[in-house]
Amino acid sequence: MRKGIWTPKIESMFTSDFLRKGNILLNDKRLKSWDWYHLMQHYGTPTRLLDWTEVSPIALFFAVRNPKSGIKPVVWVMNPGWLNKLSMRFDIRIQVQLSCFTIHGYIEDGFKEMVKQENNSMIAKLIIESGSAPGKIKYDLGTMGIRESTLFPDPVGLSRELKEEYEV
Repeated sequence: MRKGIWTPKIESMFTSDFLRKGNILLNDKRLKSWDWYHLMQHYGTPTRLLDWTEVSPIALFFAVRNPKSGIKPVVWVMNPGWLNKLSMRFDIRIQVQLSCFTIHGYIEDGFKEMVKQENNSMIAKLIIESGSAPGKIKYDLGTMGIRESTLFPDPVGLSRELKEEYEV
């Protein structure tokens, strides 16, 4: 979730700048407003979108990708019927990660609130124990072909993978 106050005005400024500047980088006339919003989220621009994947090992990879000291990685699992199956996959990263998106309001802990309010919620939080587990999981996923260069099939993904491999 976003740090600090996230308002419609700030979101509008981010979106407007991304559209103006990103149009040069992604000169694709087929892109509609929601397509741009998906790209913003996928490339790290703050949005109210939450990025999901249909493939559990990919979700696991992102949970253990950059572990933070003292924080246990988690994977949220949701009934896929809740996700919008009509979204197009128009970007290579979105396609290879089998991404889906949900949009959220401005409540910081929206999922926690939704689970509290919904008796039959179709959301589960899986907590990964700390210690060596995240590193071991990430290594095992790499042997299955789930790593930086396959999920980010561009020079940035390859560079991250090589820096990790050679501990640079």
